[in-house]
Amino acid sequence: MNRAIYLKISLAVVLTVLCSGLQAQKKRRNSNSTDTLAVMREFVHICNVYKQMPLSLEMEIVNTTNFVTDQEDTARSEAIFYMKPGTTYIRFGETEQLVNDSMALLVSSNLQRMILYSNAQPVLQRMNAMTGILQQDSSLQQMAQNFTAQASAPEQPVGSITLTGRNLVYGTSFPKESVELQYDKATKDPLKVITIKRTLLPVKDDDYKNLSEKAHLAGKLVTIADKGHYLVKEQQVAFVFRKIGHDAAMAVPATIADRIIKNEQGNYTPVKAYEGYAVTIN
Repeated sequence: MNRAIYLKISLAVVLTVLCSGLQAQKKRRNSNSTDTLAVMREFVHICNVYKQMPLSLEMEIVNTTNFVTDQEDTARSEAIFYMKPGTTYIRFGETEQLVNDSMALLVSSNLQRMILYSNAQPVLQRMNAMTGILQQDSSLQQMAQNFTAQASAPEQPVGSITLTGRNLVYGTSFPKESVELQYDKATKDPLKVITIKRTLLPVKDDDYKNLSEKAHLAGKLVTIADKGHYLVKEQQVAFVFRKIGHDAAMAVPATIADRIIKNEQGNYTPVKAYEGYAVTIN
């Protein structure tokens, strides 16, 4: 149960670093063209410039897929972020994360449970690492070894940069992953980030025949010699940026003190508005 709450919050934090979190593969490829690096440099710049603090961000996350195998495949969530030096508030669905210089608190309204991390340094270190700006050409060159980059035509009203992975899904010509960034050309603010990850899903002979009749799966069914039939499952996540702000006077929706207090015995207990919530110290 703790892990489920933590994973939700971890995803919310990752949302602030969508574009700089691309992981380079160990396998090297020779394709560091000047044009590719220039496009990737612009991609990274747009993905990082909006993260300057103070930051307020409202976002919608929409999961879609060409073949549903889990309820999360088609989930839709809202997330908000408020980040100021020494104070962070994140809400992802019904779950909150509140952080100060010394503590981090996870709050689940559905479970009526709070988890207090008395040492916030690991949380802060993860956030700092994830929000680090990727600028060095060596890092860009590493990205270029694993992705191709293509920018939209200059006359388009909304800018777009697409990174396409060079690694292909086994037995197909489909890239394993891609990321499309749509942004406001005037402000350089991101508007939407669409990630697509593809995997092979084994299917039985009867299922293969039935799936072959579905128009939206045309070209996504493959047969690999001596291995069987497979569906190329595409999982898409769209991160829609609703609002980005940098108001130095912005008020954080809540702090840790708005959720828990220390009693006379030195134990943390919920404030009156949250009576009934269980508090666990990690």
